[in-house]
Amino acid sequence: MKISECLEKNSVFPQLVSTTKPDVLRELSEKVAEAVPRLNVQRLNETLVEREGLCSTAIDSGVAIPHIKLLDIPDITIAFARSETGVDFDSLDGEKTYFFAVLITPENCPTETRITLLARISRILGQNDVRSKLVASKEASDIYNLLIEEDEKL
Repeated sequence: MKISECLEKNSVFPQLVSTTKPDVLRELSEKVAEAVPRLNVQRLNETLVEREGLCSTAIDSGVAIPHIKLLDIPDITIAFARSETGVDFDSLDGEKTYFFAVLITPENCPTETRITLLARISRILGQNDVRSKLVASKEASDIYNLLIEEDEKL
């Protein structure tokens, strides 16, 4: 499965304004629920907070991939957001997090599918040149196109 099958243009948010982890999770929940009306903002936020409580989804190089499973959603959803100032998101490397790729899958989604999507996202955002281009991109459409182009290369 490719990212392009799950990421919509209206689910790319070039500027998060929140500066703390709880606020980022709330802002991500609100933005994603607005873009994908079938998602309940409160349930989404609660599940993201619960997931982060288990272990931070911030890896390194300024990247976090919050990923959750939800009951009763029909499709996989990916959203992407960027913070220009960075957020302390309890990253493995102790650095600020600037890029957030949210993966929401149905509860019954095969584990292999989730792992494939997480790996694709990680490979794309793990590239220095991609992150540099994401920083330089100001419009959601530019970010969306870059992510889709990079996904096609894998």
